[in-house]
Amino acid sequence: ADTLSGGEGVTVSVRSWDDISAQGDPREDDPGQPCDLVEVEVLYGYSPVTPVIGSLLPDQIVLWGRERMVNEPWMPCE
Repeated sequence: ADTLSGGEGVTVSVRSWDDISAQGDPREDDPGQPCDLVEVEVLYGYSPVTPVIGSLLPDQIVLWGRERMVNEPWMPCE
């Protein structure tokens, strides 16, 4: 997991699995090989700046997104 420069509180994680069933432990910080399942996850700490709404919310809200896709088969899959 790395923090992006210029984006305070932004964390991007990449992990991959040998097959699309995502069985077993993933390889952390690994973009995977052809036909591997790859997951990218982004966490962002958002601090509300609107005074009225900000007073009703916590100091920081974590926005989160994750996507899993199969790596492009730039060589034949087995």
